[in-house]
Amino acid sequence: TKEHFQDYLDTIKKIDFGKFKVYTSNLEQSIADALLTENEGQFYQGELAAQGHITLLTQEDSPYTIASVYAKYVQMQFQNGIFELCATSSMPYKLTFSKDKYGNYTLTKSEKPQDGALYVQDLYKLFTEEILNKIQLIPNNTDTVQNIDNQIIQYSKGYLDSISRSDAKISLSYQEKAYPPLSEENAMEFDALYRAYTDY
Repeated sequence: TKEHFQDYLDTIKKIDFGKFKVYTSNLEQSIADALLTENEGQFYQGELAAQGHITLLTQEDSPYTIASVYAKYVQMQFQNGIFELCATSSMPYKLTFSKDKYGNYTLTKSEKPQDGALYVQDLYKLFTEEILNKIQLIPNNTDTVQNIDNQIIQYSKGYLDSISRSDAKISLSYQEKAYPPLSEENAMEFDALYRAYTDY
C-alpha cells in the first residue's frame, strides 16, 4: 500500500549510509580505510578522524596481500575558528588483506608494535631489517613527513568543504588559544563561565 511504501522510505531516511563499510579494489584506499577503522575509539574524539600514510612494502602471499606502512592518525576539531589537531599517533603497521571475487580488499589482520618497553621488541617481530631502516629514517625525512601531512590536510579540506567551512585555517600543530577575559575576583561566576566555555 502507499502507507507501507512511505514507511519503507522513512526507514531508509534513518539509515546512516556513511557508516557502511565500502570495499574497494584500490589498495592505498583500503589501507587508509583500515587505519581509520583500526584507530576508531582509541584516542580523544574530535570532530574528524584523518590519516596519512606511506606504504613501505607490499607482499603477495596468496590469497593475501600484506602491506607494511608508516601512518599518522589524527583527530581534528575547531578551536577559536581554527580546525586543528587535538589527538595524534604516528606508528608503523603491518596490514593483511584478502581479496573477494570482485578484486576488492578486505582487512583480515592488523598488527602494530605495543607502546612502552615492548615497542622495539615488537618492531623486530613484525618487520624485516630493511623495513626497520626505512622506518627509522622517516621522522628526519622532510619530504615524507610533508607527504603524510598533506594527505591529512587534503582530507580535512574535503570535510570542511562538505560543512561549508572551507575558509577555516587548518593546523596540524598546537595553536595558542584566545581565551575570553574572565575576572578572577568573582570566583563563582568565573567557574560557571569557564565550565560553559570549556563545554562550548
